[in-house]
Amino acid sequence: MLILSCSRYVLLLHTASMFWRREKSAWDERALEWLAPSPWWRRLLAVMQRGGHIVAAVVNGLLLSIVYFLAVGPTGFVRRTGTQQLLVLRPEPKAKSYWEDLSLVPEPVERYL
Repeated sequence: MLILSCSRYVLLLHTASMFWRREKSAWDERALEWLAPSPWWRRLLAVMQRGGHIVAAVVNGLLLSIVYFLAVGPTGFVRRTGTQQLLVLRPEPKAKSYWEDLSLVPEPVERYL
């Protein structure tokens, strides 16, 4: 098997070098025939690719469902049952402005250490 793959590699290199030199020979034609995949191999690869897409769709759907039901759903449920609102969604008609003054003051550097 190693000899076969090495010979294919040598033929591929030779074909590439002949292409860049713009020369043609009978050996190039044989190299291209040798490197070209057979029709049954192409059909097998197409079937395997379709199967891979189906398996990927099933696994992705399953994993995303698990993440949603174990992480996102319970988090949303706990957040909705809480009393504190994170966003002010209802307008207040008596408010002059919705701007909140944070009144930030500089803090000593030691607090961060």
